[in-house]
Amino acid sequence: MKIKICTSDKLNAREWNSYRNSFNTVFETKKDLNYFKHKYIKSIEGYSYHAILLNKNSDVVGACSVIPMLYRKNENIIKIGQAVDVFILKNFRKDPLTLSKMYSNLKDLLIVKGIIAVMAVPNSTVYPYWINI
Repeated sequence: MKIKICTSDKLNAREWNSYRNSFNTVFETKKDLNYFKHKYIKSIEGYSYHAILLNKNSDVVGACSVIPMLYRKNENIIKIGQAVDVFILKNFRKDPLTLSKMYSNLKDLLIVKGIIAVMAVPNSTVYPYWINI
């Protein structure tokens, strides 16, 4: 397993398709590629940040995505990230620290890009990770 850290504008066609397929499997939805491209590319920076979990065949089997946003804090505008669409395919959840590793690797890029805080609204499965991360 490999964790690829990238921005959405650097994902290739195979990764986009694999991401979509895995996301739809985990969340039992039928989102199309345009849904993801619009969501991740139409941000304040023209891309979003991703920790992509790849199996030995380079298929996307998990992801932790952060969309950059502007937020007003009193009189100041700051850049924060909204963590979204966090998933790992069931067959790849053997290591309980996988999500933590994904986020830790992604955090370095977020800091470089000026993201000063990350906001997440986790589901019950991932809640224990987010309160500890």
